[in-house]
Amino acid sequence: MKPKIIGLCGPKGVGKSTYAKTIEGAVILSFATPIKEMLKVILPGERYLHFKEEPIPQFPEGITARKMLQTLGTSWGREGPAGKHIPYANIWVDLAYKAALPYIGKKTIVFDDIRFANEAWAITRWGHTHEVLTEIVHVSRKGYEPDPNDNHVSEAGLPKGIINKWVSVEDGK
Repeated sequence: MKPKIIGLCGPKGVGKSTYAKTIEGAVILSFATPIKEMLKVILPGERYLHFKEEPIPQFPEGITARKMLQTLGTSWGREGPAGKHIPYANIWVDLAYKAALPYIGKKTIVFDDIRFANEAWAITRWGHTHEVLTEIVHVSRKGYEPDPNDNHVSEAGLPKGIINKWVSVEDGK
């Protein structure tokens, strides 16, 4: 298979990272890696990055790793520090490109956490720049539809016109 860059999108908990692991020989990267690295310093244990909905001991009620990832990634990173009005919408895109660059054209790269249109567009742009095929794949699984109560901007999904392929996965497959 020719190397390409694949971006996976879909509702939280659907199995994007699990699906990424099924793509043989792929290098799996994440736009959220820098955010997770930052949170490792703050959280009482790395396990909370794997159990993102669990309450974190000695943190205020309602604070979960997912909430911290969302707010650090958007309120601080994409929108800029509170009151500073210095948005840097491509902060995570620029860091992801640095991580992907050594592999582009050499190995298939899978980003397992596309949440925003600029991330999908970046993958497409990198493909054009480096003459590598790209795909934006929506992963779905029965029972894992978007949560109507989660109104965080990172859970809004991508515009359908950006998505090239739709994949449905089943539990245990």
